[in-house]
Amino acid sequence: MRRAFTMIELIFGIILIAILATVAIPKLMATREDAKAARTLENINTIRKEVWEYAHAKGRVEDNFSKMSDTAKLLEDMELAEEIKEGDKLDLRIKVVRDEDYCVQFELYETTDPTTGNRITELNLSKNENNKGSACKIVQEKAYAVDYPITLLGVSISY
Repeated sequence: MRRAFTMIELIFGIILIAILATVAIPKLMATREDAKAARTLENINTIRKEVWEYAHAKGRVEDNFSKMSDTAKLLEDMELAEEIKEGDKLDLRIKVVRDEDYCVQFELYETTDPTTGNRITELNLSKNENNKGSACKIVQEKAYAVDYPITLLGVSISY
């Protein structure tokens, strides 16, 4: 009666485990990237809805995203978002991963409606072409399910 494995049985066992690992590890990494992208997409949609609801409820926008969106404030506290004010334009840069460059940015600005000539406030989403992260690429591909820019305030909006 045998009580131990032979050397060939052990080698085949190790080879089998190595083959399974080469298949499983990339799948697990892809799942992580998908989860990061899904979280970021949900944050983008939530910020868009919160800013739109704020503008329609108050009839104005603020000079700070975190005043209009709890999600924007939370992302800033987690260092996953950064606000930048440039003249009349307010940007909110959103990251997928804390230590990476930003992935997409919201732009809040006033412009002139080309058909009526009236002043309107718009919210736009643009992507950072310099960020090559795999989760960021997923976010950039799927974030445009909503047509941007979105008109928040102006003559086409009734209060």
